Amino acid sequence: MKNERVITNEINSINNTLDLEKKNNCLACKNEKIISRDTIVTGFLSERIFGITDGSLIPVKIYYCTNCGFTSYDRRLSENEEKKLYSGYRSEEYQLMRQKYEEFYTKDFNYLLGHDEKGLQSRESLLSDILIKHIHNHIYNGLDYGGDLGQRYPKNFPIDNKYVYDISGVKPLEGIISLASYDMAKTIDFDFIMCNHTLEHIADLDSFVELVKGLGNINTWFYFEVPFDSPFYPWSPEKRIRNQFTLQLQRMKRYLYLRLEKVVTILAKRGHYFCQMHEHVNFFTPNAVKELLERHDFKIYYNEVNITDGNLGKVRLISILCKLNQ
Repeated sequence: MKNERVITNEINSINNTLDLEKKNNCLACKNEKIISRDTIVTGFLSERIFGITDGSLIPVKIYYCTNCGFTSYDRRLSENEEKKLYSGYRSEEYQLMRQKYEEFYTKDFNYLLGHDEKGLQSRESLLSDILIKHIHNHIYNGLDYGGDLGQRYPKNFPIDNKYVYDISGVKPLEGIISLASYDMAKTIDFDFIMCNHTLEHIADLDSFVELVKGLGNINTWFYFEVPFDSPFYPWSPEKRIRNQFTLQLQRMKRYLYLRLEKVVTILAKRGHYFCQMHEHVNFFTPNAVKELLERHDFKIYYNEVNITDGNLGKVRLISILCKLNQ
């Protein structure tokens, strides 16, 4: 069995880390005033991406921008690592592996994340209201970029052709047209492109925003939606506190199988458990999203914090409607 130091060295050798301490800038606004705190990668990500099952720690830093409030990790996943994480997303294999480390992530919970009818209706109502208020031209072709099943299309806002592009490869809902590749999406003239709860998962934000931008034109409406959630904010949702406690508890349980001195060592490192790196590698504020998109030549028409309600509880999110500058 490899020890922690060997594992760490191997991870560092393939690390795609953006050295924010040397570059000293925020990934959203490029501000230089950043504070950091030590933490680790969750056990689930450690196994799913790196194949680590013996509890060895992968140390990372979490960064907070004092200008726009954007939060991220110094460890940025490569394209291949992202594919390992999201291939077969929320499949049975994914759910079972994640539940090993997070007891609450049951089969029913996994299903509810994509089929929370109350939550979907609440978000659909919000999106419909925003689009009806601001968009007055007919939408022939719409794209849900990173849209899972395509379940986020609003029923009360007419879109003739509804497309979805998602690297997970899941089968979309009836009536949704799946695009197998980015090149295929490039062949379609989109009037509306939405990207819901995807930016928080992306390692290379600038490249990703350019990809989304590249599928539209000056007449295309873009809608971005991200959670309004940060470990540095005192109002951070209850579920984050619960989930972080569960992650810590599960890691402690796994270490009970090791030597007592190892357990004591790990318990002494509790400071490293602050907001462990999970699927969400970016945490936004309204100002952070605005700064990011404006750097990529977007004009913001709507940028508000909204609260939706579902079977999993209330969710605070940021809604952004924009177009490319002419």
